[in-house]
Amino acid sequence: MNDQLQTAKQARRQVEQVRKRLLKPAPETLASCAGPLLEAIGCLDRLQSNLQAGAPGSTAHLIRNEMTVLRGELSTASALLRAAGLFYEGYGNLLGTGPEPAEMNYCSQGTTPTREHNENIQPRLEFHG
Repeated sequence: MNDQLQTAKQARRQVEQVRKRLLKPAPETLASCAGPLLEAIGCLDRLQSNLQAGAPGSTAHLIRNEMTVLRGELSTASALLRAAGLFYEGYGNLLGTGPEPAEMNYCSQGTTPTREHNENIQPRLEFHG
């Protein structure tokens, strides 16, 4: 019974670690999240097997609490990961390396030029201010 609780806590700690890493989503950080997530998945698989084998007994409410916290951590980590992916996708488009770089070339008015006008634009990156 106590082993099940420790497994649930370990899964939560791994996902919490990923969530904290994703607060500063550099490309290296995104790659480093795979290990803890795989470990959390392994913990959840073991927990599921243990719970199917027998009733959790007196620690049922503690395991339920850990799973509730884990659900919140997973939700937050998922949102952060999605936001990081969208950020780097947009960043790549602005640099002209995305799938449709011509669509992301904004002019000084804050709009995208027409497709005919895009054919005459040379990709470049400018910083102002």
